[in-house]
Amino acid sequence: MAFLFANGVSLRYEVTGEGPPLCLIIGYRLHGAAWPDAFVENLARRFSVLTFDNRGTGLSEKPAYGYSLDIMAADVAGLLDRRACARLLDGRRHRAGTGDPQP
Repeated sequence: MAFLFANGVSLRYEVTGEGPPLCLIIGYRLHGAAWPDAFVENLARRFSVLTFDNRGTGLSEKPAYGYSLDIMAADVAGLLDRRACARLLDGRRHRAGTGDPQP
């Protein structure tokens, strides 16, 4: 598990698997653990699967405001910007083999 500051909030994310990046965006007001494990594991055979907790859910920051869909879309854009995506994948590679869940 790891955190990234995007669009003014701290978001919890995980990257599982190896391959081209694939971001799973869960429904409004849900968190990344709502994805069935078997579904993520199947995708992780071919992709680096990014799951995350939406703002206000799971272990992500819970600000008092900012729950419109356009703001939440900007959160995803912040996670996926070029620099953030590179950091996400680098973090996964550095933690491989530690026994910790891959972020």
